[in-house]
Amino acid sequence: MTYLWVALGSALGGAARYGCAGLAARWFGASFPWGTLVINVSGSLLIGFLATLMSPDGRLLATLKQGAMFEVFDLASGRSVAQLRNSTTVAHGVAVSPDSRYAFVSSEGVGAAPGKVDVYDLRALAKAGTVDVGQQASGIAFWKMGAPR
Repeated sequence: MTYLWVALGSALGGAARYGCAGLAARWFGASFPWGTLVINVSGSLLIGFLATLMSPDGRLLATLKQGAMFEVFDLASGRSVAQLRNSTTVAHGVAVSPDSRYAFVSSEGVGAAPGKVDVYDLRALAKAGTVDVGQQASGIAFWKMGAPR
């Protein structure tokens, strides 16, 4: 299955690079490969964006929705498997844990209320808990801690 995704990505990237290179050459001249630059930068940004939303095991995609909702998609079927309500209406970001077990949604506080981080169990497809944080909650990041030396 991995080979299929690599082949699909290569085909889409090659076609986009070819088309963009032709447009850029007509607009700016052929002295510099502007099309390749634009496709490489935009493709890298897109892959980085999708990597933050997709579970590391590649099975699920976590997204924020309007109306204080969080949605989980099964990538194999392309279907929504859960729509869950956030604690506040001002969600900023979503991150999936390195073990693909939990999704964390950061939300800004409304009025004088604190911001919140909602924790969703991706196996049970249910909210596992909520933690109050600073009023202007934003991104969440994970990193691997090594053993002390």
